[in-house]
Amino acid sequence: MNAEIANLADEYWQHELRTMPTTALLLGDHRYGDQMEDLGRGAEDDAITAYEGFLARAQDLDPSDLTRAERVTRGVLIEEARGKADELKSRMAEFDVNPSMGLHVVLPQLVSQITLPGADEANNIVRKWSRIAATFQQAVHRLRQGATLGRTPPRVAVEKSIEQIDQYLAVPIDQDPFVTVAPPDAFTQEQTAAWREELKQQVADSIRPGYELYRNALVEEVLPTARPQDKSGLRWLPDGEEVYDRAIRRHTTMALTAYDVHQTGLEIIDKLGDEYRFLGAQVLGTTDLDEVYNHLRHDEGLRFETSEQVVATAEAAMRRAEAAVPDWFGRLPQTPCVMAEIPEIGAEAAPLAFYLPPALDGSRPGTYFVNATAPTTRTRYEAEALAFHESTPGH
Repeated sequence: MNAEIANLADEYWQHELRTMPTTALLLGDHRYGDQMEDLGRGAEDDAITAYEGFLARAQDLDPSDLTRAERVTRGVLIEEARGKADELKSRMAEFDVNPSMGLHVVLPQLVSQITLPGADEANNIVRKWSRIAATFQQAVHRLRQGATLGRTPPRVAVEKSIEQIDQYLAVPIDQDPFVTVAPPDAFTQEQTAAWREELKQQVADSIRPGYELYRNALVEEVLPTARPQDKSGLRWLPDGEEVYDRAIRRHTTMALTAYDVHQTGLEIIDKLGDEYRFLGAQVLGTTDLDEVYNHLRHDEGLRFETSEQVVATAEAAMRRAEAAVPDWFGRLPQTPCVMAEIPEIGAEAAPLAFYLPPALDGSRPGTYFVNATAPTTRTRYEAEALAFHESTPGH
């Protein structure tokens, strides 16, 4: 492989791991296992500079000197570096209170997926937990910066986040997910007990005070100025149109307007009408679109009754897909995909499902997380498509 692009790709990846230590840890890279993400404006500025540097270096590479695969790598680097720089320029930390993927909910949901090879890594987790309060302090500071600029989060997101924090703080400390992290396999019973006492101490001294500080700021400072339901969209921010344009570019890689995206959606919905009529005749005995939609929205028979049904259907769909994959793909995954339920803390506002990639060191498989809460709100007809997208052969 061309040495210049190989080195650039490696530098980019190392930058990602270094600046996202929790992600690195979940991927099985323990070099930054005692660190937390830096949410400060200065770190954000540094990251923008770094991404713009990667972008310029990738653009400077002459495509004619590269193989087809290397040109693809160059293109990915250009798109990723440009997209991440633009995303950070939106300064989303200034108004980002997120009940689906926010720090306060993602951390307790994912800590169970951390694997610790030995004592050094276990000790690093104690140090990492000791830094969580400071991370929440940074998050609060960024929200205050946003408030001075009129960049505030939606009220509904703030209210749900407060509920989630209260739910977490009500968990007995012995059951706290930051305490119940799996110890290294080689730990004795005595070592595990002593280590868990250290984790409990960090929960008491750092983690819960951090959550309480964040909660108090949301209640006392953020909620009073949060945007109402009818102004939840990005367009209501002072620079909302610009933020929205960057988000579209980041998620589509194309220079589309919000109107373009909306029109595309309307056109696709219109085209899907014929498919709904075709399937409606076969499954529901009607070709009337209004009747089909009414069934999909209100027919209790098309919804799950229990959480166990949600889980069983997701598992069965994933296994069916795995059996069919060799007939469709030549390159197959080296690590398996397992299924897990989204933890109860924050599940109410969590997505229907999400995927967590496997650890690169092979210590943990890929995981398809399914939301089994409120099963009667989950539709049976979406379950397979969701499983195929999030697990195999999707992510």
